[in-house]
Amino acid sequence: MGLGDFKRVGGLNAAQQKFYDETFPVCPLCGSKDPYWTLKDKTGFGTYRVLAKCKGCGGIISGTRDDIVMKKARMLTVNGLIAAAQKKGKGEDAKTVYLRIDDLGTSNAPADLKGKDLPLSQFEEMASKF
Repeated sequence: MGLGDFKRVGGLNAAQQKFYDETFPVCPLCGSKDPYWTLKDKTGFGTYRVLAKCKGCGGIISGTRDDIVMKKARMLTVNGLIAAAQKKGKGEDAKTVYLRIDDLGTSNAPADLKGKDLPLSQFEEMASKF
């Protein structure tokens, strides 16, 4: 995928693209019925996040690669085990997929949610309200 611009991906990253496309046919930030998710990697100290940008509002949500692979491919990687231990250390459920709002774009999503790790179920609930 790379660190450049947001783009649609396939190949080795197909599971990540499918995760966002299938999990969010409606953008949980703006309600777009055609979010056309484009992806971009973001790496940091000990983290690897997959950012997804909605075509409709420009809002960006992200999840860790390990959470996305665990959810989509239904497999746990060695890095996933480490991530699970880190979640437990933060008081989070190791089996729960967490996502984050990185940018609100032009959406009307609550600003106080920006930057917080929230369970996938909360994002699905947000999308269902549109």
